Amino acid sequence: MYVTVTVLTIVLNAAIAVADFARARFVLANSAAVDVPESWLPALGALKAAGALGLQIGLLGVRWIGLAAASLALSP
Repeated sequence: MYVTVTVLTIVLNAAIAVADFARARFVLANSAAVDVPESWLPALGALKAAGALGLQIGLLGVRWIGLAAASLALSP
């Protein structure tokens, strides 16, 4: 179960990071709805991609990086 949830989180974080970098319509609409400047999207995409990478590294055996990434991915 742990691996399934982690892999799903990796895939979803990576997908939304790509959407941020591509400035997908739904990302632009959501950002505008909450007054997030479009110029922030590359940084937000990079953070989401870093989270996905951290979770992947955690699955590969570097537990403390995975734990840190999971903590940041779940924080509000």
